[in-house]
Amino acid sequence: MKIRWPDGPVCPRCSSRDFSEMTRPLVRCRGCNHQLSVLAGTIFQDSKVPLRKWFQAIWWITNQKSGISATGLQRVLELNRLATAWSILHKTRLAMVRPDQDRLSGEVEVDEFFLGGENNKQLIGIAAEKDGRKTGRIRLAIIADQTGPTLKSFVKQHVELNSTVVTDGGGGYHDLAKHGYIHKPMGPAEREGKAKEADELLPRAHRVVALLKRWYYGTYQGRMDLKYLDAYLNEFTFRFNRRKSSSRGLLFYRILENAVRTAPAPHLPQTRGSARGSGDLSQA
Repeated sequence: MKIRWPDGPVCPRCSSRDFSEMTRPLVRCRGCNHQLSVLAGTIFQDSKVPLRKWFQAIWWITNQKSGISATGLQRVLELNRLATAWSILHKTRLAMVRPDQDRLSGEVEVDEFFLGGENNKQLIGIAAEKDGRKTGRIRLAIIADQTGPTLKSFVKQHVELNSTVVTDGGGGYHDLAKHGYIHKPMGPAEREGKAKEADELLPRAHRVVALLKRWYYGTYQGRMDLKYLDAYLNEFTFRFNRRKSSSRGLLFYRILENAVRTAPAPHLPQTRGSARGSGDLSQA
C-alpha cells in the first residue's frame, strides 16, 4: 500500500484523503464511502493467487541469474496448476520495465537483428549505450521492418535527442541528423583501416545480441512464443541493465514499484498447452 500510495490514497469521487482500512486489500473513503482496492489497475488485479505467494514468486524470479521456467516456479511455490505459474511469470515480465523508462543518451549503438528459427523469427531493434569501453544500458523492441520510418521511430522512442547514434551503413538511418541526432554511420569508408566485420563496428550491440541468443537457446531452448516476445525482451533488458547490482532486495522492490504502475495484463491462456507453447517448460 505504501508503494501504491506513498502519500496516501485519494478518493476519485470526492478527492478526500481520509480513508479507513477495511478487509484487505480494500480501503473506504470516510467522505463518500467509496471503496478502493490497492490491487486495482495493477498486474495483481483479479488474481486468485495470494499476495504472499506473488511476493515469493517475484523474489525467486529476481534471484535466478538466467531466469526460471514455469515448471521450476510451479515446483518451488508448490502450485497446483502449471498455467498459474506461467501467468505469474508472464505478468512479472511485464512489470520488469517501467512504463516511463528513461531514454538512452551519450553515444548509442543502434542495429537490428532476427531472433528465432526459419519459420518463426522476428525482427528486433537493439540500442546499446556506450559506457567507456563497456556496455551501459540497453533497449530492445520488436520492429515491423527495416524501412527508414520504422528505424527512426525506434531511435526516437529509445534514444534522447542530441545523442550520438552509431549505426551500420544501412540507408534507413541516413537522415537521423535531421531529427536531432548526431549520426555516425559506419559505412565502407569507416570500415577501411578500422574493422572488417559488423561485430567490430558495433561491438556493444552485437555483444548484447549474442548474449540474448545464448539466453534464448539456453534457458528457453529456442521455444519462446513470439506472441509474448515483448515480455521476454523486458526480462532480458531488466536482467542485463541490473547485472552489476549487488542488492537482490532492491531489484525485488523495483519490480514491485513497476507492478503497481503496470496495467493489468489481458486474458492469458489457462491451459497446459498454452504454457507449453510459451517455452517456459524448458529447464532453466
